[in-house]
Amino acid sequence: MIEAIDLLSASVIGGDTFDGVVIGGGPAGLAAAIHLRRHGRSVRLVDSGASQAQRIGRALNVAGYPDGVVGGHLLERMRRHLRAADGHVTYDSVEDIRRCPDGRLLLRLRHGTLLARNIILCTGATDPPINLPGIDDVASAGLLRTWSWQEVGDLFGKRVGVLGCSRLGVPGAADLRRACAEARFIEIDCAAGKAEYSSCHAGLERVPGVASHVALARNSTILVTCDDGRTHEFDLLLAAFGARPRTYLANQLAVRLDVHGAITVGPTGLTSADNVYAAGDVAGAPCQIDVAIGRAAVAAAAVHDSF
Repeated sequence: MIEAIDLLSASVIGGDTFDGVVIGGGPAGLAAAIHLRRHGRSVRLVDSGASQAQRIGRALNVAGYPDGVVGGHLLERMRRHLRAADGHVTYDSVEDIRRCPDGRLLLRLRHGTLLARNIILCTGATDPPINLPGIDDVASAGLLRTWSWQEVGDLFGKRVGVLGCSRLGVPGAADLRRACAEARFIEIDCAAGKAEYSSCHAGLERVPGVASHVALARNSTILVTCDDGRTHEFDLLLAAFGARPRTYLANQLAVRLDVHGAITVGPTGLTSADNVYAAGDVAGAPCQIDVAIGRAAVAAAAVHDSF
């Protein structure tokens, strides 16, 4: 709990208590804010600019965009929708959340303070770094997909190399086998041991050895060289390390997490803490954009119904 003097001395943005504050400016956060405004609720969206959707070259699973949509374009259209509903975005980051004696939530931003009756955490997830020489060049060429936002439709008919650690497994391997002309598992964690796993991993053929570096060929294919000296050619690389949910704010509120480190939520998106909801990648396995938007809308409806 915070002291009353802390609350009185806070410089509150907007000068009042919001019905809901949404933290995170990705598709889930924007959808939640839009739905709250269209329900007539006072809402403020806090966007630190960390949404991974900004990096998506083309999302193929968003209704209304049969040819796909660039992630940044989708976010801008959703911001425009929020503005049309008289919603506002604060471009800042939340540093701290505390619960007031009366149950409200005090959010300390880097440049101000917000008071909310409810919050929706849409802080997303982050992809772990890939320690492989040459991988930055592949990413800059748009030929690296990370598991947190990969589109299966983007893989059809291509030779895909799945970078990973054998200890972590490969989620969605069956989808890869159906979609790709070729999908092979590439070990990049030497600590896993070369002899510990068979030549087939999670239903995918495994490239012998451990990857030592990657490079782009002149024809825009990717050359993966392993520690045995052999080189393998691919059209696309997919990093299958899983994503790390951004739960630093949930931890401050003692919100319950699952075994994978994501926020545990109920059917409406409510967490183990009163008036604290979560949606999107932070609340479970990395989800497709349309799923994240749907779950965020459910959470927003639950906030509205709580009044």
